[in-house]
Formats: sequence, structure tokens, C-alpha cells
Amino acid sequence: MDIFPLFQSGAILTSDKPIKIWGFASEEQTISVLMDGQSLGQAQWETSDSQPKWFFSLEPQTVGGPHKIEIQAENGEHIILDDIYFGLLFLLAGQSNMQLTMSRCVESFPPDVRILQDSFIKEIRLPVQPAFYPKESAWNEAIEWKALNPENLYDIGGLGLSLAMHIRENQDIPVGLINVAAGGTPQESWLPYALLSPAYQEKFKFGQDLSRRQNISRLETEKINNWYDQAEAQRPYLEYCTCLAAPQIFFGTAIEGSAYHGLVQLRSSFDLSEEDYAQVSQIPEVELSLGLMDSHDVSYLNGNKIGETSYQYPPRKYKIPTSLLRPGQNDLVVDLYIARNPGGLIPTKFYGLRSLPENTEENFVLPFSRPWKLYWAKSLGLEPMPTMTFWDRLPSSNYLSYIKPMEDLSLSGLVWYQGESNDSRPDNYEPLLYDFFSYLTQESLAKDLPVVLVQLPAYDDPNGQMTPGSWVKIRQAQKKVAQALGLRLVVAMDLGEDEDLHPQDKWNLGQRVYRAFLSPYAASFGPQLLSAECRDNKLDLHFSEPVYFPDTIRDSLKVYAAGKELEIEKIYAEENHVYLLIEKAGADEVAYLQANAPARSYLQNEKGLLVSPFRLDL
Repeated sequence: MDIFPLFQSGAILTSDKPIKIWGFASEEQTISVLMDGQSLGQAQWETSDSQPKWFFSLEPQTVGGPHKIEIQAENGEHIILDDIYFGLLFLLAGQSNMQLTMSRCVESFPPDVRILQDSFIKEIRLPVQPAFYPKESAWNEAIEWKALNPENLYDIGGLGLSLAMHIRENQDIPVGLINVAAGGTPQESWLPYALLSPAYQEKFKFGQDLSRRQNISRLETEKINNWYDQAEAQRPYLEYCTCLAAPQIFFGTAIEGSAYHGLVQLRSSFDLSEEDYAQVSQIPEVELSLGLMDSHDVSYLNGNKIGETSYQYPPRKYKIPTSLLRPGQNDLVVDLYIARNPGGLIPTKFYGLRSLPENTEENFVLPFSRPWKLYWAKSLGLEPMPTMTFWDRLPSSNYLSYIKPMEDLSLSGLVWYQGESNDSRPDNYEPLLYDFFSYLTQESLAKDLPVVLVQLPAYDDPNGQMTPGSWVKIRQAQKKVAQALGLRLVVAMDLGEDEDLHPQDKWNLGQRVYRAFLSPYAASFGPQLLSAECRDNKLDLHFSEPVYFPDTIRDSLKVYAAGKELEIEKIYAEENHVYLLIEKAGADEVAYLQANAPARSYLQNEKGLLVSPFRLDL
């Protein structure tokens, strides 16, 4: 006899609604359930995937604990669940921005988060593991509930933790977080097989052959290892290419012009004055921050390897012992492997030396300001690095791994943050998202639940690989599906970072998700555009509440006539209306925030909640 792995000692389960607890056994037998020593009755049986499944329906429980649940089989097997609490239980799903741990975004949180200990905030996180058969589900792996404390902090998801902390600040109630997000996964990978198009069903079937998957992955790994061997062979031939005055992507350099791939080397230095060295040497460790790089770096300080990151997105925040530093000149060398894009350094990030975020007693900051010298093997450029197949991106593979096994679970709410990986085909996103949430809210685990959908924030790929307007279409699809199905849309345009796919501010985003759960309204919250009407040269935008805006709002609002942009001569507000006086009559379209990373000028209410992007025919 076993039990579904979510149900283990230390779990936080949903209060105030019936809870189904279940597991599996080799054969049917009498199974008794007790809580706190009191008999609750016997489990029932059903057949699931040809295996006997026992289940027990627990009556709604009040908030609190701890409780002890015992499951006793007539053959003597015995399962004990200690330290069980009842409270709020949220499912957190989507891709990397939901998956993102506190190790990547702790600086957006209040400083005292680093010392918090709260056993009433717990997360259970599943490994990234696609499934093409039930036996492959990630729920079959070893997982555990982790409470918020300094030891576990950096492994907990940032967005979920912010949600939980805002709940705990206002309510004395335990909060459980189930994180099943998987980076880079497209919407179709989360849909049930029956809802897939025939073409997507064929892709799922392709992944069902385990030996084929293993062979393809083995061959692809061999090709990538061979590419790295060739890149290492470039090292003896590295020669000076150019000097970068500041961190930048290699646009406009010979690297881009020759479509060079492989190994390059970046060299720079910084000085520590005697005074700075005396200060920093009193600290055991500091952070050497090297921003973001595209794509794989191996970084050195004064000849010592200090860190390595194998792909573009994680910030290079390398913790180093201060014994590696010296007074006067310190030398930096970065071996950078350019896989496919022009490569380079993302310019908007911090490059420098600073005290560790958790060391609140120190405030040492030294930005780097010297140029970077760039070296390459000019005549030995490689083809782009071979690609790797990510099996968790195949249709239905994540649904079968994460969603289907827990469809009987009682939840308090669901938070969804996804869409980035569908931006190469944004026109197909809306029906996929609609089908997914129609299924979840009408047939599956999100029935009668508040569902919060995070709208994609501002972002534009620094490598210039994104299709213009692709995220505009994704945001519009998210808004339309939220309105159609009564989901709660969180607008996050202002929390994005134009050149970082993983914006750091999960603290304020979590606060907005919390407010969305508190809202009595379905669909989105914050100001809603109710109507738009143009008479002569005056355009009237009617909102659900008063909105406020800066003088620069002209950068975000656009008015068109027959495809030609019209000049906005004046913008003013009266009560719930915003009026635009335009240069002439005949306007037939108005648009707001219609770019992947539009101008940062917003319509918002007095609480700072933004109007969602829109484009309307007049």
C-alpha cells in the first residue's frame, strides 16, 4: 500500500472543503482511516490505470493543526501522516518565471526575508520530468514539503513565496504551495491529449518511444560535446578583435558581421584602492556580479575560476572569498561560448563587486567601468551549436506528468504564469489557452476555484530574435481568455525588464496575485476600459474607475486613421473618462502599450494598478 506523495508528514492541505486522500495497492483490502486517534471510517476502491486505487473523503476541516492521520490496512501495512495542517493550498504552474527560485530574485523582497522562519509557509516542488505514460509522472519521484527558513529560502519559488507572505501578513492561516512549473514549456505541453490537434497528437506519440528518446538525446549530446571540443580548439588562435566601451551584445562588431560562433574571450580589470581593500577584506565573502551573458560563460578573477553558467538567462552572481582580491589592479577574464546568437553582455545589468545581499551590515558596492577587450579566433568560426530536444516541450507531456495525477486534489486556488514559449507562433496561443482553462475550470481540478492568470510583462529579446508584436498578441490572448472564462488577470507590464526574460520583482507581482485572490470580481482587476467613442476630433475612453497618468502618456497611447498615426494634441481626464484631442476627425483605431517592450508610461488607478494593454476599432 502506498499513498499519493503530496500526502506526507508536514503537509498543508485545504481547509473548509472536502478533501480526497488516495493511494494505490496491489489488491483490494479493508483500509481504515483515523485522525487524531478517532476513526473516520474506511477507504473505498476504484480502478485507476489497471491498478487498484483506494480513496477516502475527508470532511471539511477548520483552519489549523497539527493533526495526525493514520491509514491502516488489514494486512498490517500502516501509513502515518504527522504534523498535518489545514489552510490554503495553491497550485503554481506554467514556465520559468513561476519556477524561478528565491536564489534569483531575493533582492526584490524585504531584507528580513533572509532570516524569516515560518513553518506555516511550505512549498512542495516537483522535478522537471515530462511523461508519456502515467508511470513516468514526476509525482513518482521523491519530493518533500519545505518550510520557509534560511536554509530552504533560496530553493522556494519567488512568486509563490510573495503570495504566501502577503497572505500570512494579513491572515493567521497556513499556506501550502505546489510548484509544478517547468521552464520553456509551451501551452500545448499542458493540454490533455484529447484536446490536441491531430498534428500535436502525432508529436506526443513520437515521444512515447522511450528508446527513441534516449537515442536522440544521446546523439544530440554527442554533437554538442563535439561542438565544445571544436570551440576549445579555437583557444590557441584567439586574437584581439575589438574593445567594448561598456557591456554590450556584439551587434555591430566583427563577431556579428562574420556570424562567428564558438569561443571568445573577454578581458577587463578593476582597481581596489587601499581604503576599499581594507574595507572589503574584513568581509569573508562578496558577490562578483557579471550581469547577464549570452550564452555560456566560465569566469575567472586573478587567474582563479569563480563561476560557470551554461546558458543565457541566469544572472552571474558569483560568491567569492575576499582572499581572491588584492589591492590595486584585479584582472577579469571570461571565456564566453557563443552558441547561436551574436553573443555578448546584456548592458542593463549590474557589473561589479558588492557585499552579499544577506550581509545587511555591510554596504560595499564597486561598479566596473573599464572597457572589455574582446578576443576571437577569426578564421576558425564554427556553425551554431546543435540544438537539444527538450522532451517536456512536446504536447501533453506536462499535463500527463503533473496535472492528471492530481485531478482529484482539493485546492484553494491556481496561479498560471506562461506564454513566453509560444511567442514564435502567437496567433495559435488563444485557442490553446482557452481549451486548457475551459478543461481545468469545467472538468478538472480548478472547478469553482479562483484562477489567477499573470499577463506577460514588458520584454524585448536583447539579441533581436523576437518577432515584433508577438508578446502583444500573447497578452491580448490572455486578456480575452480571462474575460471569457472569468479568470483573474494580473497586469504586470511595469514589472518587466526590457532585456531580461526573468524580471526580478516577484515581490510586487506576488502582492498583485494576492490582491487578485482577494477581489470579489472574476476577470481582471484594476481599471477596465468600458468603451471608446470618437466624435469629430475628440476621443472618449470610458473606464470603470478614475485613472491617472503622467505627461508622457502620449508615448503609450496611439490613435490611427486608415493606418496612419494621428497626433494627439491634448490628453485630460474627468471622473472615469480620459479624453484625447486629436489633430483631425476620422480616427478609426486607438491602441495602448502595443509593443513587446513599450514606453514605460501607464494609465493606472490610485493604487497603482495598471490598465491592461488594448487595441480597439472605433
